This record gives sequence, C-alpha cells and structure tokens, in this order.
Amino acid sequence: LVVGFVGFVFAIIAVPRIPWVKTLRSNQLAKEAGNAMQEGRWNEAREKTIAAYQLDPTNPQSLRAAADLNFAAGMPQALSFYQRLVESGSATGEDYR
Repeated sequence: LVVGFVGFVFAIIAVPRIPWVKTLRSNQLAKEAGNAMQEGRWNEAREKTIAAYQLDPTNPQSLRAAADLNFAAGMPQALSFYQRLVESGSATGEDYR
C-alpha cells in the first residue's frame, strides 16, 4: 500500500517534469491548436498555443502554432516565431512563405 502511494505521488509530481513528456504534451497541444484554427475556434486555439509554447518553447510544433496564430491575427510577432523555426532547422516550405 505504501509503495503504491509513493508511486502515485511520483507519477503526479515527477512525470510531468520529464522533458520528453513535456515535448509530447506540447506536440499534442500544438496539433489541437492547429485544428482549432482551421475550424475558426480562435479562443481555444490561442489558449492551446500558449500552453504548448510554455511547455516547450524550443519545440518546432509549438513554434509553428504560435507563428500561424500570430500571422492569422496580423501580429508582427509571427515573423520572430517563423525566424526561430528557420534557425532550428525545422522550417518547411510553407513556413518560408
């Protein structure tokens, strides 16, 4: 019983802090943000993009979601997100446009 409780506490506290778990969750949130943008749910897209970027600011998927969201809103910050994508080597042809 004690071992099970310790394992449960470890899972709640430590697992979300593991880098690959953060990247995995960031990818998932960025994908959901992209889907929300395509469907015109801008508030949801904004919230999921912010969450994805905060989890892993170096993740190409979260950078792309942030760039696309800012571009759609006409914000000049989109350029810096696209530049960071290019610098990371993860930019696609669509990102260059």
